[in-house]
Amino acid sequence: MMQKLLAERFQLVFHRERKAISVYALRVAEGGPKLTKSKGNVSVAHHWFHGTTGELNPVGASMADFADVLQQYIVDRPVFDQTGITGTYDFALNWKPDNSQFPLAHIKMLPAGSTNLPPLSTAIQQQLGLRLDTVTAPTEVMVIDHVEKPSFN
Repeated sequence: MMQKLLAERFQLVFHRERKAISVYALRVAEGGPKLTKSKGNVSVAHHWFHGTTGELNPVGASMADFADVLQQYIVDRPVFDQTGITGTYDFALNWKPDNSQFPLAHIKMLPAGSTNLPPLSTAIQQQLGLRLDTVTAPTEVMVIDHVEKPSFN
Protein backbone atom coordinates (compact mmCIF):
# COMPACT_ATOMS: atom_id res chain seq x y z
CA MET A 1 0.00 0.00 0.00
CA MET A 2 2.82 2.41 0.90
CA GLN A 3 4.73 1.56 -2.28
CA LYS A 4 1.63 2.26 -4.36
CA LEU A 5 1.14 5.62 -2.60
CA LEU A 6 4.78 6.62 -3.17
CA ALA A 7 4.63 5.53 -6.80
CA GLU A 8 1.47 7.60 -7.42
CA ARG A 9 2.40 10.69 -5.40
CA PHE A 10 6.14 10.95 -6.21
CA GLN A 11 6.32 8.96 -9.46
CA LEU A 12 8.73 6.71 -7.57
CA VAL A 13 10.33 3.94 -9.59
CA PHE A 14 12.82 1.62 -7.91
CA HIS A 15 14.29 -1.84 -8.02
CA ARG A 16 15.98 -4.10 -5.49
CA GLU A 17 19.45 -5.55 -5.80
CA ARG A 18 22.03 -7.25 -3.62
CA LYS A 19 25.07 -5.19 -2.75
CA ALA A 20 27.99 -5.70 -0.37
CA ILE A 21 27.62 -3.07 2.35
CA SER A 22 28.88 -2.46 5.87
CA VAL A 23 26.65 -4.20 8.44
CA TYR A 24 26.82 -5.29 12.06
CA ALA A 25 27.08 -8.94 13.04
CA LEU A 26 25.78 -9.78 16.53
CA ARG A 27 27.98 -12.59 17.84
CA VAL A 28 28.80 -14.34 21.10
CA ALA A 29 31.82 -12.79 22.84
CA GLU A 30 34.68 -14.71 24.39
CA GLY A 31 33.48 -16.06 27.73
CA GLY A 32 29.97 -16.70 26.45
CA PRO A 33 26.61 -14.95 26.81
CA LYS A 34 25.46 -13.33 30.06
CA LEU A 35 21.72 -13.65 29.49
CA THR A 36 18.85 -14.69 31.76
CA LYS A 37 16.41 -17.16 30.21
CA SER A 38 12.85 -15.79 30.22
CA LYS A 39 10.41 -17.37 32.64
CA GLY A 40 7.10 -18.53 31.28
CA ASN A 41 5.89 -18.75 27.71
CA VAL A 42 6.50 -15.30 26.28
CA SER A 43 5.91 -15.14 22.53
CA VAL A 44 6.47 -11.41 21.94
CA ALA A 45 9.23 -9.18 23.25
CA HIS A 46 7.90 -6.59 25.71
CA HIS A 47 9.21 -3.42 27.34
CA TRP A 48 12.09 -2.66 25.02
CA PHE A 49 12.59 0.99 25.83
CA HIS A 50 12.03 1.64 29.47
CA GLY A 51 13.13 5.03 30.63
CA THR A 52 15.37 7.16 28.47
CA THR A 53 17.53 6.65 25.44
CA GLY A 54 20.52 4.44 26.18
CA GLU A 55 18.50 1.94 28.19
CA LEU A 56 16.93 -1.31 26.93
CA ASN A 57 15.03 -3.72 29.17
CA PRO A 58 13.56 -6.43 26.94
CA VAL A 59 11.45 -9.21 28.43
CA GLY A 60 11.02 -12.36 26.37
CA ALA A 61 13.35 -11.32 23.55
CA SER A 62 15.06 -13.65 21.12
CA MET A 63 18.44 -12.69 19.70
CA ALA A 64 16.68 -12.06 16.37
CA ASP A 65 14.34 -9.63 18.19
CA PHE A 66 17.35 -7.88 19.74
CA ALA A 67 19.12 -7.60 16.36
CA ASP A 68 15.91 -6.19 14.81
CA VAL A 69 15.54 -3.51 17.50
CA LEU A 70 19.20 -2.54 17.17
CA GLN A 71 18.74 -2.18 13.41
CA GLN A 72 15.39 -0.40 13.42
CA TYR A 73 15.95 2.11 16.20
CA ILE A 74 19.51 2.34 17.46
CA VAL A 75 22.24 1.85 14.86
CA ASP A 76 22.66 3.18 11.35
CA ARG A 77 22.99 -0.08 9.41
CA PRO A 78 21.60 -3.62 9.20
CA VAL A 79 22.26 -6.03 12.08
CA PHE A 80 22.49 -9.79 11.50
CA ASP A 81 22.04 -12.23 14.38
CA GLN A 82 24.99 -14.64 14.18
CA THR A 83 24.88 -15.72 17.83
CA GLY A 84 23.29 -19.12 17.26
CA ILE A 85 21.45 -18.55 20.57
CA THR A 86 17.88 -19.85 20.63
CA GLY A 87 15.09 -19.16 23.10
CA THR A 88 13.95 -15.95 24.74
CA TYR A 89 15.72 -13.86 27.35
CA ASP A 90 15.22 -11.00 29.79
CA PHE A 91 18.09 -8.55 30.11
CA ALA A 92 19.04 -4.96 30.76
CA LEU A 93 21.42 -2.96 28.60
CA ASN A 94 22.61 0.52 29.57
CA TRP A 95 25.03 2.61 27.52
CA LYS A 96 25.96 6.14 26.59
CA PRO A 97 24.63 6.81 23.06
CA ASP A 98 26.77 8.64 20.55
CA ASN A 99 25.65 10.84 17.66
CA SER A 100 25.48 7.93 15.20
CA GLN A 101 22.77 6.15 17.21
CA PHE A 102 19.01 6.64 17.18
CA PRO A 103 19.01 8.03 13.62
CA LEU A 104 15.21 8.49 13.65
CA ALA A 105 15.07 10.29 17.01
CA HIS A 106 14.66 14.04 16.97
CA ILE A 107 15.75 14.51 20.58
CA LYS A 108 18.70 12.77 22.17
CA MET A 109 18.24 12.14 25.86
CA LEU A 110 20.71 10.47 28.19
CA PRO A 111 19.84 8.58 31.36
CA ALA A 112 20.74 10.17 34.69
CA GLY A 113 24.36 9.40 35.56
CA SER A 114 25.10 8.53 31.94
CA THR A 115 28.60 9.97 32.01
CA ASN A 116 29.82 6.72 33.59
CA LEU A 117 28.13 4.48 31.04
CA PRO A 118 30.15 2.68 28.33
CA PRO A 119 29.56 3.05 24.58
CA LEU A 120 27.10 0.61 22.98
CA SER A 121 29.58 -1.99 21.71
CA THR A 122 31.38 -2.11 25.07
CA ALA A 123 28.07 -2.35 26.97
CA ILE A 124 26.88 -5.22 24.77
CA GLN A 125 30.10 -7.11 25.46
CA GLN A 126 30.35 -6.37 29.19
CA GLN A 127 26.68 -6.65 30.10
CA LEU A 128 25.42 -9.31 27.67
CA GLY A 129 28.51 -11.31 26.70
CA LEU A 130 27.89 -10.53 23.02
CA ARG A 131 29.80 -8.59 20.36
CA LEU A 132 28.65 -6.17 17.69
CA ASP A 133 31.21 -6.55 14.89
CA THR A 134 31.39 -4.42 11.75
CA VAL A 135 31.57 -6.65 8.67
CA THR A 136 30.79 -6.42 4.95
CA ALA A 137 27.95 -8.63 3.72
CA PRO A 138 25.73 -8.89 0.66
CA THR A 139 22.43 -7.22 1.57
CA GLU A 140 19.29 -6.41 -0.38
CA VAL A 141 19.04 -2.67 -1.01
CA MET A 142 16.47 -0.48 -2.73
CA VAL A 143 17.83 1.51 -5.67
CA ILE A 144 15.77 4.54 -6.69
CA ASP A 145 15.55 4.85 -10.47
CA HIS A 146 13.24 7.89 -10.62
CA VAL A 147 11.46 10.26 -8.22
CA GLU A 148 9.74 13.64 -8.64
CA LYS A 149 8.44 16.37 -6.38
CA PRO A 150 4.75 15.78 -5.72
CA SER A 151 2.21 17.85 -7.55
CA PHE A 152 -0.12 20.11 -5.57
CA ASN A 153 -3.47 18.56 -4.62
